[in-house]
Amino acid sequence: KELKVIADFPLSGVSENHVWAKDGLLPSTSAGEGIINWDSSDANVQKKLKEAVVSFVETYELDGIRLTKLADFDETYLNEVIAELKEINEDIYVISTEQSTANFDSVPNIEKMDVLKQAFVQVNPETAPLTLFEDNVGTDIPQFDELTGTWFTYEMFELRMFPPTSWKLAATALFMYHGVPVMPYGTESVDNGEKTPEGHPTSNVKT
Repeated sequence: KELKVIADFPLSGVSENHVWAKDGLLPSTSAGEGIINWDSSDANVQKKLKEAVVSFVETYELDGIRLTKLADFDETYLNEVIAELKEINEDIYVISTEQSTANFDSVPNIEKMDVLKQAFVQVNPETAPLTLFEDNVGTDIPQFDELTGTWFTYEMFELRMFPPTSWKLAATALFMYHGVPVMPYGTESVDNGEKTPEGHPTSNVKT
């Protein structure tokens, strides 16, 4: 069906039982609750991660990769990773879940996300901030929801709004503005919650 497949690859925030963490193979620091972050300044960490990302993309013939949990990895290193990915596939789509000045094809624009939420979460809002979208930047990623954050539906309920009506307007705007619209699973089934894991349930196929 000519669908494109993009997969996530975390650069940090992995399990303390990760195979690389055992026996001190690569240096890391604890982030609490069984999670560790790799030492971003360590040359072996950088080399191992870069090789893993490239191998992952080559092995599964991915059309794109979304680098997540960038932690303290600097712009120079991220650009090296992106460049190597582009070498093996010049058409690969490399994005991130975080704002970054590295050479990603698309990154979130937090300011625009906040403006969208303010404009569609309640009746008769101030819409002047929507002029932000006049910059016509096509690489921004506008979205209302993030899988690990507070659902937009929750914010509607907090203001005693009616989600079906608000969502019809909001979703229309999401797909009409410049940029690459993102609608994560949960948005289309109107998931509601303030935080994970309660706010991130398993897929309700019936809904």
